[in-house]
Amino acid sequence: MSKAKKLAKPIDIWKKKRWHTILAPKLFNNQVIGESPALEPNMMLGRTVMANLMHLTRDMKNQHVDLTFEVEKIQGDTAYTQLKTYEVNPAYIKRFVRRNRDRIDDSFICKSSDGVLVQLKPFLLTRSLTTKSIATKMRNITRRYLAHYVSQNDYESIARDIVNYRVQRTLVDYVKHLYPLKACEIRVMGLVKGEIKNVVKPSSIDDLTPPSNERQQQRRRPREMREIKAGVQETEHALPMNVKRKVQVEGKEDLTEEKEEEVQEVKEA
Repeated sequence: MSKAKKLAKPIDIWKKKRWHTILAPKLFNNQVIGESPALEPNMMLGRTVMANLMHLTRDMKNQHVDLTFEVEKIQGDTAYTQLKTYEVNPAYIKRFVRRNRDRIDDSFICKSSDGVLVQLKPFLLTRSLTTKSIATKMRNITRRYLAHYVSQNDYESIARDIVNYRVQRTLVDYVKHLYPLKACEIRVMGLVKGEIKNVVKPSSIDDLTPPSNERQQQRRRPREMREIKAGVQETEHALPMNVKRKVQVEGKEDLTEEKEEEVQEVKEA
């Protein structure tokens, strides 16, 4: 009988793999967002990792935003990423959508100042029902402003301003004069690779209504006046009664002196 051939032992590939630490971009202070095994460092390129914005900013208010990071560079056992997509949770959007409100959505691709194609999906929600013409104007203004903004900034600045909610606040100021808004969000922001024909070209926004700083100051003035009055009342309550009476008497004496001076001026005339 022929001797039975010895079967080769299967090679355990997992023993050859090395773990690589994945870091977030500088926008999030290069925090560790995960680990991943790979046979070679180059195999890590292009891998994606999802994380919630709440865990990166330590703020509960950001739990409705999900981020996707893509590995773009490797140094040793460390993988560096860039922000690939910024997406608002659909359940968060559904909380705002109700009857007698108009939802305005849009989706387009524009190019940043450093040549990166960025896809934006803004979301507007009015406080009540409006006409189609007003909704169309709001959609067009939103597209014009965002396309102009993206063309004037690089991708890192765009991602930073959207994460910090600066773009959304400014967009509200450009649109709210047409109709009051209940919500204004950038529902999706993401990188687009490859050649895209339907890229929105930026145009001037000089004819649009800019954010009015005067209105914001007028809104703050009543609040400041209330704070000043509250401070005066607190100081008055803190004073003893005899000091309050002296202050009132001194004020009356000042008024009488002013009246006497006015009477003398009239007599001399």
